[in-house]
Amino acid sequence: MKKFALVLGFIVIFIAGIFYFLPSKDITGNVILEQGKIKLQVQIPCSGHAGLIQDSLSSVNGITNVKFYNPNVFLVSYDSNKLNKADILSISIFEEYPAKEI
Repeated sequence: MKKFALVLGFIVIFIAGIFYFLPSKDITGNVILEQGKIKLQVQIPCSGHAGLIQDSLSSVNGITNVKFYNPNVFLVSYDSNKLNKADILSISIFEEYPAKEI
């Protein structure tokens, strides 16, 4: 019985290791070679505007994930082979709702 538990434990650890080392993918399934992150503070009048910002960011090729934290903070993950922080800060939505990196 101990031998079975040991083998089962090894299999679980092996499978978990495989998933740990698999490359990250963006929302379209493309492999992301280098993941970048930027934390933005955006001047939105209320948290109801968060969806507008998230939708605008998510439509940009190279942005892989956008998370909103109340009241006005967004954590943006991106493929650094396609975009850099300056590219993200120059997205047109930030002309109406200014953003800065924090």
